[in-house]
Amino acid sequence: MVCFNAMGDYIPPLIVYPGERFRNTGIDSFAEAIYGHTKNGWMDSELFVSFLHHLSDYVKEKSIPLPVLLFVDGHATHATCCCSILF
Repeated sequence: MVCFNAMGDYIPPLIVYPGERFRNTGIDSFAEAIYGHTKNGWMDSELFVSFLHHLSDYVKEKSIPLPVLLFVDGHATHATCCCSILF
């Protein structure tokens, strides 16, 4: 998952791998990225909430004023009650 603003600034991406556990195999070129895994390699609600925490930490670290607007598609993983109360 990638998140950036109109000025071209971006937070390190979330890369999702398929499988029961994550295996670090030659991904040193993405040192800033955060990594997650799901059984099928798709985003799920739990991983999306983790990404929102990552985004929140970045916003605080960079002193970005609130509110922050995040556009996402209509996938069900983006519409959980946990997501709506994080910010």
